[in-house]
Amino acid sequence: MTYEQACRMIKDHFESHWPQYIPMIYPNESEDLGFPDQFGRITIRPSSGRQVAVGGRKHRRRGMVMVQLFVLQGTGQDNIGAMEEMATQIFTDHLVPNIRFSDVGADRLGNDNYGYFQSNVNASFQYDV
Repeated sequence: MTYEQACRMIKDHFESHWPQYIPMIYPNESEDLGFPDQFGRITIRPSSGRQVAVGGRKHRRRGMVMVQLFVLQGTGQDNIGAMEEMATQIFTDHLVPNIRFSDVGADRLGNDNYGYFQSNVNASFQYDV
């Protein structure tokens, strides 16, 4: 599996479980959403890899998925909490063939200075090639 194939599988996995009524922004795609009540942005980033077997030259590749979540300021914590839970479950309760997720968690950042309250859900991933 190439890195790009892994990214496509992760994106497809996320899209198949994320509710369509909450807009999601993807890298290098249009960000013209207007001013929605809630939305998200997902980024899939590679990180270092290493060789894990000598004979078959097996390599383990790693990366990080970051889902940035935004709700309008002043709308309480229920909306952001529900979005955090949905994003977290996508990477803990549902499996992607040959890709393993770990260290999944949410980090509430607060006011983003653009009228939204922000929380990030991060998940490490790895797969072997």
